[in-house]
Amino acid sequence: MRIRTLLKRIEQAEKALKVRAVFSTDCICFPEKEPPFFGFPSEEEVAAKVKCPLHGDRFKQTLFQIYVSEWRRESESIRRQRLSSQYQKAWSASFPCFPAESGPAEKENG
Repeated sequence: MRIRTLLKRIEQAEKALKVRAVFSTDCICFPEKEPPFFGFPSEEEVAAKVKCPLHGDRFKQTLFQIYVSEWRRESESIRRQRLSSQYQKAWSASFPCFPAESGPAEKENG
């Protein structure tokens, strides 16, 4: 009976840590509750090529792409600044050449 109690306490402690979402300083994964948002499919392709040194894949690939309007893409940089520091770190790891307030992709002509 004591083993069951101990296992239950360990399980509860693991859940509590997962809720806190404590990330290692080396981790560049996107938080589970803050999945990445991409305005263009090409952004997702670039970000998927960057692997976390601790966990490998940093997010689950989407199975389909939807159209994202220009105004939504433009407002994304503002929303991104309000997200967690882990999200911002993961985004910066995906697109290191671009400042946090701008996006990596540009409007396609055609």
